[in-house]
Amino acid sequence: MKLMLICGTLEPGCDGVGDYVRRLSAALLKAGHTVNAIALNDQYISETSYENHDAEGTVLAVLRLPSRMRSADRNSVASAYIEEEDPDKISLQFVPYSFHKKGIPLLLGKNLQKIINNRGVHILFHEIWLDSPVGLRQKITAAAQRLLICRLVAILKPESIHVSVPFEKMKLEQVNINSEVLNLFGNIYPGDKLNLKDGVPVRQIAGMGSSVLYFGVPPRGLFRAIFFRKLIEFLKTYDQGIRLILACGKSNAKDEFCSSLRKILKGYNCEIVDCGFLPAGELSALMSQCQAGISKSKPHLLGKSGAAIAMLEHGLPIWMPRWDGKEQLSGDFRKQLIFPELDHAICSEKLDYQPLIGEVVEQFTKTLQRS
Repeated sequence: MKLMLICGTLEPGCDGVGDYVRRLSAALLKAGHTVNAIALNDQYISETSYENHDAEGTVLAVLRLPSRMRSADRNSVASAYIEEEDPDKISLQFVPYSFHKKGIPLLLGKNLQKIINNRGVHILFHEIWLDSPVGLRQKITAAAQRLLICRLVAILKPESIHVSVPFEKMKLEQVNINSEVLNLFGNIYPGDKLNLKDGVPVRQIAGMGSSVLYFGVPPRGLFRAIFFRKLIEFLKTYDQGIRLILACGKSNAKDEFCSSLRKILKGYNCEIVDCGFLPAGELSALMSQCQAGISKSKPHLLGKSGAAIAMLEHGLPIWMPRWDGKEQLSGDFRKQLIFPELDHAICSEKLDYQPLIGEVVEQFTKTLQRS
């Protein structure tokens, strides 16, 4: 097949869906398909850019269109690129906030209709509308997102639709949209690069004592309060202490999170190690050496967390502060590694690395080929 994948941003290491597209494309290229990608609303560039991205030993040709670009110009350039490459199928990798800063890209459907020129369309909804809106503003946003998704499907008439978890399949069914579940794979995979932290390799940082990895966006809101409370409860009874390793990138929110952790955990046997931004190979090394990881997901949404899936692929036991141990978890992958208590996760036996990308790509291609 000749495929064109469309997402919001393709800045390496800065956007989860963009990294997903690059890894998916690499696997498709290795399987003999022809693949190109378009970043339709790329906030990391100021001018239109045609690039070749290194994707796990393959070369992925991409078109990146800046977010500040006029809609008419964006449509014209994207349409010309699609006509030149002439793909058999268009795969839209959808996250509402990738295409609009407030998460409500109401014109996305009409704009895409102009550039795809009656080609077959597939949609993977990485996210739909807000799951648990709080307050009037979020409730209005959720309602608008639900409306735009219904309009998007009505306009594009996709041949197939995927979601990451059964919960979102159920939510789409409530608005008469049929979909299939396509399991997520991790964007973090083994490599040979190691980060140096004060002259000590990451492998050594993670290898001294019980090391627990927090990977992803800094926590906020209700989860942050739950996380802090349960971590303190654990440290009160765990005499051996832990090393909490943070891989949260670089941001003011991350700095504030680190500062709050050090203040709240002062006096407890817990060392905070801030690794900042790490490439995939270095994160893989951390996951291989830590004793446990932390997931901020709700149980029914665990299967759409790229960070959690990556840790499970690496055989890393996961502590889920939001899980009571009884609620149904989404997905069946390595459930024996998921725990509601941190002490159980730390003491659990790790497993070997097991990537999911092969079976995901097989399902993805079969779906597109039969549609």
